[in-house]
Amino acid sequence: AKQRCLKRLECATTDTETVYDNIKNQIKSSLMANAEAGKVPASITGMMAGFLDEYTESNKVAAESPLKFKDNIVTFFKNVQEAMANPYQFQPFHQAIREPFDFYNWGNDFLRPLIIMNQSRIVGIENAAKISKLLQMGENVIILSNHQTEADPQVLSILLESVDMSSLAEQIIFIAGHKVTND
Repeated sequence: AKQRCLKRLECATTDTETVYDNIKNQIKSSLMANAEAGKVPASITGMMAGFLDEYTESNKVAAESPLKFKDNIVTFFKNVQEAMANPYQFQPFHQAIREPFDFYNWGNDFLRPLIIMNQSRIVGIENAAKISKLLQMGENVIILSNHQTEADPQVLSILLESVDMSSLAEQIIFIAGHKVTND
């Protein structure tokens, strides 16, 4: 009964480490099976398995619930598999996809456990308030970043959420370089 309970994650347990490891092992087994079936290129299987290990550990440290972790990582791998089978063709301007699946909220939920909020800080929040006011008046604002990684949009959104500026975060349009759109 305990194995069935852990596998289905329907029971409360004090051994969260085991629950996380069971989830990770199930997903890793599925990843390897998909690689053997030719659904995932062998060239990226190791990288994805390594990512799974790191993401699992980050969620443990962040004390994310195992159910939320499972939902996030399963959704991630499903989206990766779908993108490999049917790559999305980005247009010069891309409107955020919020339905039928809300990629914005999911992306934030996926990255939230990776941010150590009590060690993070927002500098220049008064500028964000000015930007928000300008946008409310119908003005346009361009922010030039000196460095951007693929996670920057979600990190900025999560940090703005933490200071009750979710609406500003949702209005920001990020310009993606070729590595983001072509990799």
